[in-house]
Amino acid sequence: MFKTMSFDSYIVIESSLELGSRRLLEVDVPLQIPIDNAYRFLVTASDVLHAWAVPELGIKIDAVPGRLSQYLLRIERPGVFYGQCSELCGVGHGFMPIVVEAYQVVDGMFAVDDIVEGYDAYDGFGPVGYFHRRDSK
Repeated sequence: MFKTMSFDSYIVIESSLELGSRRLLEVDVPLQIPIDNAYRFLVTASDVLHAWAVPELGIKIDAVPGRLSQYLLRIERPGVFYGQCSELCGVGHGFMPIVVEAYQVVDGMFAVDDIVEGYDAYDGFGPVGYFHRRDSK
């Protein structure tokens, strides 16, 4: 019934960033999930306290060594959402970004064009990762 997914995601170093990328927020392997599905996150830590936080999605999961934290999530719109570790966990604290890419599913396949061609990143004041439709201006 449940599918388990596990992967490692690391920050993209500044010399490898493409033009328009967000410094200290880009990762090599983003979490890619389809919208309109329910997801259950189980989070723990192996060394010190961490917190898996993506503010625009309303997520802040504490990762505590020896304890399993749970969070239920349902994303209802496509977009790219950015977050970071929000616990002062040590020297590398500022270098633990999180990227969640939410895609529209069409006939069982991801419609990447819905994000790339249908949306523009919001450059004004507000949370990072906010997207608006181009045709709604």
